[in-house]
Amino acid sequence: MSSTRLRALAILVLALIAAASLPPATLATFPGANGPLVFMRPDADGIFQAWVADADMTHQHQITFGPDWDAWFPSWSPDGQRIVFSSHHEDPDRDDEVEISDVYTMRPDGSDVRKITDSVGYSGGASWSPDGRWLVYAADRGRYPAGAGIYATASDGSGSPRRITTMPSTSTGQELPRFSPDGKRLVFDEGREIATTDPDQPTIEQLALFTVRFDGSNLRRITAWEINGQDARRSGERHARPRLRRAHAHAGIGGGVPPRGTGRRWARTRRRCGG
Repeated sequence: MSSTRLRALAILVLALIAAASLPPATLATFPGANGPLVFMRPDADGIFQAWVADADMTHQHQITFGPDWDAWFPSWSPDGQRIVFSSHHEDPDRDDEVEISDVYTMRPDGSDVRKITDSVGYSGGASWSPDGRWLVYAADRGRYPAGAGIYATASDGSGSPRRITTMPSTSTGQELPRFSPDGKRLVFDEGREIATTDPDQPTIEQLALFTVRFDGSNLRRITAWEINGQDARRSGERHARPRLRRAHAHAGIGGGVPPRGTGRRWARTRRRCGG
């Protein structure tokens, strides 16, 4: 599993922790009743695949298959007609230092897979705008760290990607952008490394959540910097969140949005570094 994916999994837990501390008005949901869930789960070979299920997790069906079609962070379109996900399908060598990941959409039964991005570097962790017109995702355009940030592309794949944020030189990545219910802002994660006094681990990673307008303006940090759980355990930090990196699709990671509307809350994000 690439370091990008591990960090993105860690953020899912961090965001839930952050969301629990926010006032009720902030925890707005999209209108409509909840319907089927979409989530990712590792298969027998440890490759993450996309699944759909009823809201109570009954009637589970796997919709992506095989080593060539890993499926990360699937999420429903607002009308419930398509699912967006990211995959290394076009990466010719998943073990080298250059990570190729693309954003795709498909029907809820796994058919009619459409490639949205152009296989230039890493693109992943995508989600839909409330009106279904846009997909936002983390990318590096093959130029990490200079190209790393949050991007938007028309959900039909037309046009060129539009850059929304630029990762600061002091940070290690920005990932998993999600729209606010009114479509005006995004929330995403950002990571940074800080020095320690531990000679065996001179740096540890911290993570925080940010919001920004869809046009890239009015960037704001909304949580304190949290220490990545695995880094903190290695460095002996006692106040770290336990098992932060062990967020797992078995617990329902993915986009629980339905054909009858969406009950998804704000989500979050994290980084990539090659390999």
